[in-house]
Amino acid sequence: MTKKVLALPLVLLLLALLSPAISQPTSVDYEAMAARIISALKLREGERVLVRFDPGYFNELVAPLRRHIRAAGAVDLGALEYLESAALSRTAPVDEAKQRAQFEAHAQAFEQLLDAVEVYLWLPMRTNARELPGAEARALQRWLDKGGARRQLHFQ
Repeated sequence: MTKKVLALPLVLLLLALLSPAISQPTSVDYEAMAARIISALKLREGERVLVRFDPGYFNELVAPLRRHIRAAGAVDLGALEYLESAALSRTAPVDEAKQRAQFEAHAQAFEQLLDAVEVYLWLPMRTNARELPGAEARALQRWLDKGGARRQLHFQ
């Protein structure tokens, strides 16, 4: 069971750009960053790509990434927001059985979505505001365990 996680130099690049220790204002070249990420993925024509993002954190990277995905000949399946933690607790049914059924339905739908994907690109998120529910994390693990051409690029 080989897990394909392409994160080595790209994580370092993102950490350097996001580091609060940098006191001088810097402008980020999102086009160049997107080009570098897509180049590292070595997308093949027709590969289906799903981008996951936090709209309040690095969302400026989403549009350039999607353009570069299409330019590489891959299929841009879209960009999906990470779930807002507060909204999860605020909107969950009070009844535990209904809550469990809702979470299971969400997990099943997410797993079906992953079945249409070869490349899953996780952009960084604010862990105090957004989250990847446990059921989605388990679905991603099962998706990777299937092997084949599936791969992910995960920024933490």
